Amino acid sequence: MFYDEIQRVCAEKGIKPTTVLKACGLSSGNMSKWKGGTSPTVDVAARLAHELGVSLSYLCNPSDIVEIRYPKEYRDWIDVIDRIPVERRDMCLAFLRTHMAVEPAPEKYSGKIEA
Repeated sequence: MFYDEIQRVCAEKGIKPTTVLKACGLSSGNMSKWKGGTSPTVDVAARLAHELGVSLSYLCNPSDIVEIRYPKEYRDWIDVIDRIPVERRDMCLAFLRTHMAVEPAPEKYSGKIEA
């Protein structure tokens, strides 16, 4: 189980799992999910392995991780998001949300200029 593996590697490194999760921009609630038997995505497991300074195969059994395939057009977005410093992600998310399309556009924002 992934939970046992992350606990093992963190103990070897003398690091608390919550410290590693925080450094990766992940919620400590993930530990509860993994303790319950769920597995992380490949991306999450790779980020944790990198933060711990170990290989992905050392951190977990390949059968413990789930691969998610994103459409090609999402890969650039995912790459950009992964490179945003953790402390700036909330700000960036809030900014992007202000630019979301609303359908249908409210009348007062439809671009009409009233004389």
